[in-house]
Amino acid sequence: MSERRTSEELRAQLLELLDAFEHELQNDDLRAQVRALVPAQAALGKLGTSLLQSESARGRILEYLQHYPRQVVSGQELKAVAGISEWARRVRELRVEQG
Repeated sequence: MSERRTSEELRAQLLELLDAFEHELQNDDLRAQVRALVPAQAALGKLGTSLLQSESARGRILEYLQHYPRQVVSGQELKAVAGISEWARRVRELRVEQG
């Protein structure tokens, strides 16, 4: 299993990637600009998942929801903590399995 990076380390990495993206904005090549965003998007996902202890997306969603009982939680919040595109499927699984 790989070592988990701290939120601060991931934040620093994200800032570096955004600086690199800023440099690419000087370039007229649209594809180069988009490709410079890909690592930043991945780093942002890792940063969101680093905020909770669980190793699985479903576990992180459950942990987050348990922190905020009886409160409306947006899909964007769940997407950020899940770190996967299939976060809604995990919510449905939790609904079926745990109510």
